[in-house]
Amino acid sequence: SFTPAVPGARSTPLTVNSSLGNTASLALTGTGLGAGSTLDPARQIAFGANLQVAGLATDNAGNLYVSDATSKKLLRFAPSAQSQGASAASTTLATLTAPGPVVVDPRGFVYVGDTSTGLITQISPSGAASTLALTLATLSGLAVDSLNNLYISDSSAKAVYQLNPITGAVRTLAVGTLVAPAGLAVDPSVNLLIADPGAPAIYRFNLQSGVT
Repeated sequence: SFTPAVPGARSTPLTVNSSLGNTASLALTGTGLGAGSTLDPARQIAFGANLQVAGLATDNAGNLYVSDATSKKLLRFAPSAQSQGASAASTTLATLTAPGPVVVDPRGFVYVGDTSTGLITQISPSGAASTLALTLATLSGLAVDSLNNLYISDSSAKAVYQLNPITGAVRTLAVGTLVAPAGLAVDPSVNLLIADPGAPAIYRFNLQSGVT
């Protein structure tokens, strides 16, 4: 008998030696049962203190951005700080009324929404902060694509907008009927994923073809 390491059809060679010195090679086959894979235990790291996290994002350098409802600030934790536990130091990038969703584009520009004022603050890689010329009724979600376009969901307006942060051009995406769009994400196939808890449903909108 033999014990397969993973489920499914398996085989293994078997060599039989007789008392007279004769050798025969056979094969055992069978169907294995049990788990198909094993997982190493995940390592959990807790850092920061007294945070009420309203939004999270990371950049290509491993920095973590936290919009903190307690301090009303957008904080940046360097990769080295994330192993320092409760004493982890952060850098304040902006102070808002009610910081909410946050994203980082491929250039390193950070965007954080203020759910109280409906405004979006842009922070450049050098740390310069500015307010985008767009006011939302109920700012609910942010996302960016590989071309640095910013996507914003407004649950009260039942709409999702695309904003070019370089030109300032804004357009409403024809994603169909939404009830209360919230979380947004862009996948590698250039699809915009829209979470609509009011439906409830998740919609996929192709940004190239414009098909939902």
